[in-house]
Amino acid sequence: MQRSCPAKITSGSANVTLASAIFDSFEGAAACSGTLTLTPSAITPGQPGEITVASGNTPGFCHFAVTGSDSVATQTQGGWIVVGNPAASLAKTNGDAQTGTKGTTLPQALTVTLSPGQSGGGSAGASITASAGSLSNGTITGSKVIAVTNSSGVASVTLTLPSTAETVTVNAEAPYGLGHPVATFTETSQ
Repeated sequence: MQRSCPAKITSGSANVTLASAIFDSFEGAAACSGTLTLTPSAITPGQPGEITVASGNTPGFCHFAVTGSDSVATQTQGGWIVVGNPAASLAKTNGDAQTGTKGTTLPQALTVTLSPGQSGGGSAGASITASAGSLSNGTITGSKVIAVTNSSGVASVTLTLPSTAETVTVNAEAPYGLGHPVATFTETSQ
């Protein structure tokens, strides 16, 4: 995972050169893998910099330290980030980009496969929503349907197109506890 945060001077008027940014061991926590990038390394009161954090893949609490100098004094500031498990993935496996007559059911089911990977969760519980038309999982029909995945992580729904000519967007979403992956289908009612 990669995230950026600002590096700015909050008081004073001297320019600061950021000399290093590292993950370190701190108060018993092991040093994490990953990289910290300083862009640019010289910041001024009017021009902040940026620290880009690319965390490793090992979940845990990671301490980092950034050292800067204004040519008079050198200071090191640190902080913590939490590295979670990698998110699950949700892939479209059938039914994307279909075109049908308005008011009819598309011939192919919209199918997704949920792969929990190392997210710590299971492969059940994807929900699927449509911007127009009606979805059905065989039991429930509506604009938002919970399509429970089978033991292989597969879920599918059928889409009945709206009675007007338009583009219909259908989103499949996995639970937030799995990292909330989303897969989007785009269908056409004509």
